[in-house]
Amino acid sequence: MNNIVQDIMDEFANLGFLSHNYGSNGKSAIGMWREEQMYLLDLALRAPYGNFLEVGSFQGGSACLLGGAIIAGERDTKLYCVDIDFSGHNNAFDYNVFKRGKFGDVVSLIETNTKYLAEQLDRINDLKIGFAFLDGYHSYKAVVTEFEAIKPYLVDDAIVALHDAQPLNGLHIEDVTYRANIFYNEYMNTEMPDVDSSDLAKYHAMEQKQDFLILEAACYLKSKYNLEFITTPDDYKCDYSHITGGYKHGQTSPYNSILALRYRKNKVEIIKDNLGAVIIDVDRVKKADFS
Repeated sequence: MNNIVQDIMDEFANLGFLSHNYGSNGKSAIGMWREEQMYLLDLALRAPYGNFLEVGSFQGGSACLLGGAIIAGERDTKLYCVDIDFSGHNNAFDYNVFKRGKFGDVVSLIETNTKYLAEQLDRINDLKIGFAFLDGYHSYKAVVTEFEAIKPYLVDDAIVALHDAQPLNGLHIEDVTYRANIFYNEYMNTEMPDVDSSDLAKYHAMEQKQDFLILEAACYLKSKYNLEFITTPDDYKCDYSHITGGYKHGQTSPYNSILALRYRKNKVEIIKDNLGAVIIDVDRVKKADFS
């Protein structure tokens, strides 16, 4: 386990929404198990230099963790928090992040939903993202849409973490990818909802319609873009049975519900000819004859 991860967790022990546990499995009030919190920190600390971005900030618990990672890593970067409404939940985000967490110099807010994320990011000058945490609207189309919105700004080796994803444990990646590509035509043709938190009844009704096909969306993205799954370290594996998506899929396993992928911006391939090994950036070379 990364020692800095434990140091940050210890530092935040006095923040009730991070340290207070409820339920038999010890889930914290921010909706993440302790192992999930630690894995999120570990991934953020391992990410290459660049800004952090999270989609779905809720009451600011994960924002405090990521802000702590930026400060601990001595990064001169920002954490962009995206949510549909930062004043909800009795202004909990403002209190937790800015007043109690004191991350005013680190955190910038983007109030929008997935549907308009791309145009909002386009307004930020010279945006470069080294780490992204996607935990917003939990549907296939939302995950794909969010990734495609952030892709132009990802640096090489950037890490993208998805929350509430069904674990790969016991599943064949080829089978999931095949299903994921079928789902693309089914789900991407549906209209992306305009989520409005001001109408709580409508908002919660929409939440219940989320399909939780996060693993399938990740497999589609992996097959289309230059992404690699990151293996979950043993220290961060935990009981997954609490996750709604897991119940829908009928899956339980001792795996973290954070699914992490690494983005290789500049894919390279070694091609041998009679002069030896030549490294070619295949993203830039469309066609070449080495015969």
